[in-house]
Amino acid sequence: FGAVIAGGGTVEDVIARFARPDGPSHQRAALEAARLAPVLEDGDLYPDVRPVLGWLRRRGVAVGVAGNQPAAVGEQLRDLHLPADIVAVSAELGSAKPDPRFFAGLVDRIGCSPGAVVYVGDQLDNDVLAAQACGLRAVRVLTGPWGALVRDPAIEATCVAVIDTLAALPGVLAPLLAGQELPDHGRA
Repeated sequence: FGAVIAGGGTVEDVIARFARPDGPSHQRAALEAARLAPVLEDGDLYPDVRPVLGWLRRRGVAVGVAGNQPAAVGEQLRDLHLPADIVAVSAELGSAKPDPRFFAGLVDRIGCSPGAVVYVGDQLDNDVLAAQACGLRAVRVLTGPWGALVRDPAIEATCVAVIDTLAALPGVLAPLLAGQELPDHGRA
C-alpha cells in the first residue's frame, strides 16, 4: 500500500491495484503454492532488531516475534536464529491480526497472562487496538510506512509509549525490568 501512495498514487489506486484478480494477493498465493515465497534474509531486518531482542533476552524477558505472514516466512524467520523464545506467523496460528485468536495464541505460546505482555507493532488497527482489546499493553513503533502514513494522537495516547525506532524500546521497558510499573501511555 505504502509503495503505491509513495509513488504518487491515491487511495483509489491502492484499492484498484489490490482488488485486481492478478494483484499481489493472488501472486503471493501462487508463489506460496509453488513454495517460492519471497526469501527473507538477515539484511531485510531493521538494524536494531537483533540488538534489541538480544538485550531483552539477556535480561530474562520472554521475546516473541509474530506477524501476519505465510508459513514459509515463519520458517525463514526461525532460520535467521533471532534472539526470540517464539516465532509465530498467522498461517501457523490459524488466525491473523486483528483477530483475538491471533493474540490468544501468542499469549498461550509465551505462557503468561495477557496483561504481562507488551506487544510492539507499527499499525494502529492490527497491532495497537487489537492487542489492547485482548488485554495486552501496546508500544507503537513508527518505523516503516504505517508510522509515517497513519497517525492518531488519541489512539497513540493509550499506548505504553510511541517510539521512533525499536532501539528506544529498552528505555521504555527499563522501569518494568527494575520492578516498577510501566506508564499507561507516553512518548519515548
